[in-house]
Amino acid sequence: MSRISGAGQPDYGAGTSQQTGVLYAGICQQPETSRFPNQVKDATNTDFSVYDGASKRPGTELARVIDNTDPATELQADGVYRSHAIRRTDVEQYNVIYGRGASDMLIRVFEEAGPEATVNISTDAQTYLNAMSSTAADIKMFTIADGTLIVNRNVATDLETSPNYTLSTTFKDADVMITTSPDEGTYHRAKADGEVFDAGYYQYSQGADGRTFPTYVDRIADIGWTGWDEFTTRDWGDAGKSGMGFRIGFRRQDLSQTGCTFTQVGVTANYTITKTGAFTNYTKEDGDMIRITGGTGVTFPAAPIASTWGWATVVSRDSDDQITVTQKGTAFQPGTSVAMAACADGVINGIGREYEVAVDIPSLMASGDVLDMDDIAVEWQQAFADQGETDVTVQFVRSGTSGYWKIAGPWKGGDATIYAPQSPINATYDMTADDRPFTQTSGEYTITAGSAGSFGSNATARVPLEDRWTRTSAPNQPEWRPDATTMPLLMTRTSYTGNGTTPAVFDIDVITWDERLDGDEDTNPALSLLKEQWPIKDIAVHQERLWLFGGPYVAGSATGDFFRYFKDDAEQIADDDPIERQASGQSVVTIRNATPLRDVLVLETNAGSMHEVYARDNVWTPTSVAVRPTAGYETLDVRMAKMDDRMYFCARQHSPNASRIAAQIFEYDYDDGRAQNAGEEITKHVPLFFKDDIIAMQTVPAQGKLLVLTASQPSILYVWTTHYGPNNERRQSAWTKYEFSGRLVAMSLLLSGVQCLFETDNGVWTIERIRFEPDVPDNTEFTAGQYPRRLDRAMALTGVHSGGFTTWTITGFDGGNFDDDAVDTVVLPDGTELTTTRPTSGQIRAAGNYQALGNCRVGISYEMMFKPSKQYIRDRSGAGLPRDGMCIHRVSIPYRRTGAFDLTNTVDGNDYARSFAPTTATAEEGTFTAYLGGMSQKCNYTVTSTNSRPVCIPAIQFDGHPVENVGS
Repeated sequence: MSRISGAGQPDYGAGTSQQTGVLYAGICQQPETSRFPNQVKDATNTDFSVYDGASKRPGTELARVIDNTDPATELQADGVYRSHAIRRTDVEQYNVIYGRGASDMLIRVFEEAGPEATVNISTDAQTYLNAMSSTAADIKMFTIADGTLIVNRNVATDLETSPNYTLSTTFKDADVMITTSPDEGTYHRAKADGEVFDAGYYQYSQGADGRTFPTYVDRIADIGWTGWDEFTTRDWGDAGKSGMGFRIGFRRQDLSQTGCTFTQVGVTANYTITKTGAFTNYTKEDGDMIRITGGTGVTFPAAPIASTWGWATVVSRDSDDQITVTQKGTAFQPGTSVAMAACADGVINGIGREYEVAVDIPSLMASGDVLDMDDIAVEWQQAFADQGETDVTVQFVRSGTSGYWKIAGPWKGGDATIYAPQSPINATYDMTADDRPFTQTSGEYTITAGSAGSFGSNATARVPLEDRWTRTSAPNQPEWRPDATTMPLLMTRTSYTGNGTTPAVFDIDVITWDERLDGDEDTNPALSLLKEQWPIKDIAVHQERLWLFGGPYVAGSATGDFFRYFKDDAEQIADDDPIERQASGQSVVTIRNATPLRDVLVLETNAGSMHEVYARDNVWTPTSVAVRPTAGYETLDVRMAKMDDRMYFCARQHSPNASRIAAQIFEYDYDDGRAQNAGEEITKHVPLFFKDDIIAMQTVPAQGKLLVLTASQPSILYVWTTHYGPNNERRQSAWTKYEFSGRLVAMSLLLSGVQCLFETDNGVWTIERIRFEPDVPDNTEFTAGQYPRRLDRAMALTGVHSGGFTTWTITGFDGGNFDDDAVDTVVLPDGTELTTTRPTSGQIRAAGNYQALGNCRVGISYEMMFKPSKQYIRDRSGAGLPRDGMCIHRVSIPYRRTGAFDLTNTVDGNDYARSFAPTTATAEEGTFTAYLGGMSQKCNYTVTSTNSRPVCIPAIQFDGHPVENVGS
C-alpha cells in the first residue's frame, strides 16, 4: 500500500508498491474505488480461499453416463430435473434424479458405487406424481431414517370417511372384549378402557390362513346347574369355595409315541425319553412340556380326582431319538405332574404346556372388584396371564337366561388341542368336579381340536392376543383419515447387496396414515390443513415429529409417530399429541418452504415475511408451540439451504432499472436471544449476479461453500465461500463462477462430493462429481508429487495403439461408450499433456504409442480467469482516490503448485501479455515477474490458464511510482 500521512492525504514518495493482499475476497461488482484490493472485478473457474488466494477450481469426475435407451425412463432433451441425496451409511449412498419423462414423472435412483437401482412405483403413487402435470420443480423429497418422503406440491389434500360396517357386539370394557374369540373379521366396541386396550372400536382377526384355535366348552344342557350360571353368592360368592382352581393342558405338537424308554439320569429328577426317530420333527421352544399317559411304574396325581396323565418339563432335545425331561420332585406340581419310572413301554402324547390356575372369586365379589359373570371370566383369563400365558382366552358365553364357559388354547392349527381339565394340585376347591364350570366329567364338556384350514399342514402357530384386535374407527365417520392418494408418498429401499453389480431395489407407494380412533370430527377434529384441502408444500422432521406445511398451516405429527395426526384420547390433550398452528401476516400467508434451524422451524412464505415456529423452553407440546413473523422479505419460492447453524434463502430485489428484477441471497442465523431474527445479505457486492430465476441452492458445509443454480445461466454454477474466525466473526465472503461445457441441471451432496447432473452438448446425460478437497494427486494413475489434473468430465482410460496413433474411446459407467465433442485433453501418468485430435465424437487420438502406460486422464480442459481490481492510491479508510494513481512498472505474482498461466494487460483496447511456464511436471513455487506497465487507471490486468494443471496465486504486487491528479 502507499504511504499515508496527514488528514487522509497520501504521501507521494519516489516509489511505491500496491499489494492486493491474499486474494480471498472474490468478485465485487461495486465501483472500482469502493473495492478492497483483494477483491477482483471478475472471475471464472477461479476459487478464492484464505490460505491459497486465487486458484483454479477443481474439475469434475465422470461418475456415470446415464443409460437413456429405455423410452419409459428416458430423460428428455432440455428437461427440468432435480436431484436428491440419500446417505444411508458411509458406504451405501444414492443419487435420486426426478422429473418429467415423455409422459410420466420419472424417479431414477443411482447407487454411487453400483448400478442404477430398480424403482417400483405403485399405480396410486404414479397417479399422485403425475397429478396437475407437475414438473420436477413441484416435487420435494425428504429422507428420514430408512425412508424418503416425496411431496407433489400441487396436489390438494383430502380426508376419507371411515368404512360403514355392522357392529357385532358391544362390551362394557376392553378386558371383557378380549376374553372372547368372535368370528373372523367382525367388528366390536369396548365402552370403557381395559388393562391392555383402550375403549373404542375394534376388528377381530386371528389370521387369514384358515387355522383355528382349539376350544373347551362345558355343555350346559348335560349338567345340573346349581348357581354357577348366575352371579349370586350361592356358588361364586360362597366364602367356603374361595380356593377355586383347576389344571389344564394345551398341545402345540402331536408327538404320540408308544414303546418309549424312560431312563433316570443319575439320582436327579431328570429322565431321558428315548425312541428311534421319535423326535425328528420336534424343535424345542422355551417352556415346552411333554404329556405322558403311561408306562410301567409311572404314576399321576390321585386326589381329589385321580388323573390318568401328567406332564414333564422338557430340559433339552438331545437328538432325533432322545429328549431329557424333569418329572416330579418331592411333590407333584403343574408341569411336573408325573412320577416317572425306568421302563421300556412309556407312552407320550404331545408337546405343549400345563397350567394350574386359581382365583378367589368370593373375595373379589365381596370387595366389589367383580360385578358380573364377564368380570369372573376376566379374572380366570388374568390367572393364566399371571403365569406368563397371555394368549389363552376364558369366556362366559351367554345363552338365553344362563350361559356356559369356553376356553380357547394359545396355539392354532391342526396339531393344536386342549386336554380335559384336571383336579388342581394346590388349589383347595376343585372346579373340575361334576356339574362345575370346568368339569372333567365325561359327557359334560366338548373339546374341539384346532384345524389346519387352508394352511396345508398341521403345524401350529401363536397369534398374540394383542395382535388379534385391531383398533379402528366408528363406522361411516367423516374426516376419518388422510386420503393416502393426496398425501406424500414413501420411497423405501427394500433390497441391497452392495456387491457393485446387483441393483438395489426401491419401492414407492402411498402411506397408510393413522385414522382417528377416538372421538369424532367435533371432539377430535382433523387438521385444518387437510379439511381445507391445502396442498402440502414442504415437509420436515423436528423434535421427533413429522411436520407438514400447507396454506397458512403448520402441522406436527404425534411425537415419534410420524403418520398420526389425531389425538389418542379425544377428551384430553397429551404432550405427545399432534400440533397444528397457523401463520398470520398482513396478507394471506402461504407457507412454501421450511427448514429446521437449531431450536426453531424457519418458514418461507409468500406474504413478504419469514416466520419461525418455536416452543417455550424448547419443549414442543400442543400447548407450548407458537408461530411468529420475523424480518420481512419478498422471498423467492426456492428451497432453503442449511449449513451448520445457518440457513440461506432467496429474495427478490427491484432494481432502479424497472426492466430488471434482481435476486438477493440472505444468510439467516437464528438467535434465541433476539426478539426478531433477520437475514444478512451475502450478495451485496455482486448485485448483478442473479435475476429472480434461482432454481436450487446446495451447501458444502465442510468447505464453507454455497452453490447456486439459475435457469437463465445453465452452464454456470455460482459459488460463494465463507470462513469464520474466533467469536463467530466472518473472515471471508467470496463469490465466483464455475463455467462448464453442457447444461448443469441439478446437484446434490454425497460424502464423495457434489453430484452434478449434466446434459452434454451432444445430448448425453451424465453424473459428474466435484470434490472440494486439498490439492493432492486425484487418481492412482499419477505418481506422488505430480500435479493433480484440472479437467472436467475426467475419465481414467487406457488407449489402444494402431498405425502410429493411440486412440482413447470415451466410455461411461452404466451408459457404455458415448459421443462427446467437448472432450479435448489427454494427460499421461507422468503429467505430460498431449496434443490431440478428434477422429470421431466418441474418440480422442494422439500421435505415439501410449497403450502400455495404462490409465491416462481424459477430459475437458477449461480456462481459469480472474481480473484483479484496479490499483488506486487509497486514503486512511481504504477507499481509492479516483484521480490519484500510480504508474506501474512491474507486476510480481507469487505462485505455488502452479502450471502455466498468462498475464495480460489491456490498455486502450490493446493487449500486452506475458506467459509463465513451469520447468517441471512436479509441484513448485516461486515468483513470476512481468514488466507490463502503464497508468493504473488505464491498466486492465487479466490472469488466465487454459491447461490441465492447477494454478495457485496467493496475491499480486504492483510496483511503480505514484502520480497525482491523473484523472479517471
